[in-house]
Amino acid sequence: MESKNKHSILFAITTTQFAVPYMVSGIAVALPAIGRELGASAVGLSLVESSYIAAVAMLLLPVGRLCDMFGGGLIFTIGLALYQLITLALGFVHDMEHFVLLRLFQGFAGSMMVSPGMALLAEAYPPEERGKAIGISVTGIYLGISAGPYLGGMVTTMFGWRWVLFTGLVPCLAALWLSVRGLPMRFSRRTEGGFDWLGAALSVSGIGMAVFGSSSFDEPYGVYWLGAGLAAVAGFVVWELFCTHPLLDMRLFRGNRVFSFGNMAQYINYTATFGVTFLLSVFLQYGRGMTAHEAGGILVIQPLTMAVLSPISGRLSDRLPTRLLAGTGMLLSISGVALGSFIGLDSGLPHVVSVLLLVGVGTAFFATPNMSSIMGSVGPRHLGVASAMTATMRTVGMTSGMILITMVMAHMLGQNPVTSQNIDLYVKSLQYSLMGFTSIGIPGILLAYRARNGHTG
Repeated sequence: MESKNKHSILFAITTTQFAVPYMVSGIAVALPAIGRELGASAVGLSLVESSYIAAVAMLLLPVGRLCDMFGGGLIFTIGLALYQLITLALGFVHDMEHFVLLRLFQGFAGSMMVSPGMALLAEAYPPEERGKAIGISVTGIYLGISAGPYLGGMVTTMFGWRWVLFTGLVPCLAALWLSVRGLPMRFSRRTEGGFDWLGAALSVSGIGMAVFGSSSFDEPYGVYWLGAGLAAVAGFVVWELFCTHPLLDMRLFRGNRVFSFGNMAQYINYTATFGVTFLLSVFLQYGRGMTAHEAGGILVIQPLTMAVLSPISGRLSDRLPTRLLAGTGMLLSISGVALGSFIGLDSGLPHVVSVLLLVGVGTAFFATPNMSSIMGSVGPRHLGVASAMTATMRTVGMTSGMILITMVMAHMLGQNPVTSQNIDLYVKSLQYSLMGFTSIGIPGILLAYRARNGHTG
């Protein structure tokens, strides 16, 4: 591939990687303002995040399979265009029910960008440059996450939360222009075999029911929905073992420790760390009385640390054993989560900042080396599925983390909003959630260190 073309692909994907996280993290800081205006409960606020992430997770594998079958450039661009239209519509919503529903559709469009992203980069760059390219694209993610809390908090304080969405459309338009200019727009058959409709139905319904059930976990029907979702996910795994043309080729896990252990570590890492920003955002604003702008100025520490260190991590992953970088990174991030479980109403800002720094440094040195090693462990015909799988593990991990937080919130607070009167119950929810995430994260550290000796079949 020509140098100019591959650089255009990198710039298009990196710009998109910035734009979407900017809005996601900006909305996270604006959640208290959204909740006050739309009359949302604590569980309703968590659904703003979990519904979006769950929607992305639902379609990642089906979209990944379509990318392997027909190519990812056109799918990526269509998803980006739809994302912008839905984002614009979100800025005019006046009730929580429609807001959550549109966030769901926004997540569906987001999956069309997330799933092909790493595959397009892996196809464009040779193995000796892949770590550096992935590091640059991951930097875009963390720059977006960095700008979101600070700029999103400032915009929310000065102009209102709706302008977080409107300002986020500017980099999205730039990303769309770069996508049309640089990405391959062919939509022609590239692989043999059909589409796994039953597998798609099981994975989509399983994740959807699990998220819905977790939001109503304090009610008997919520437990039933959660159980049905987990049963559907289990059915998906069993079906994929026997399907002729599966969404997820289970043979990729056999004898390939880089792929299997790396993806399991990816899932565990994001399950354990993703909810930290959400939990601390609400704590700083309700427990510390900060404005959204002030809270964003604190929360920006974590993603800004990731943005600064990710290019360094990417370059190191082209030279050093990726399992050592990824394992050490995960050890640091889980240590930060453990430290966060000791936060109380009397905790000072140095405690919060230490948590954000540890999680930020650890994630930067985990994410890029782990992703680079996973993408290098499979052959060209599996790049689309491998890209979708890494994104699925990341997104399902985020979803799982938010599901666990939602369950704890539902148990501790019910459907009540967070107020100064029940902030002590919220802090207990934060502590219990982070204790659980610490326990979940310990096996992931071991998996990250042991992910080696993969193949390129």
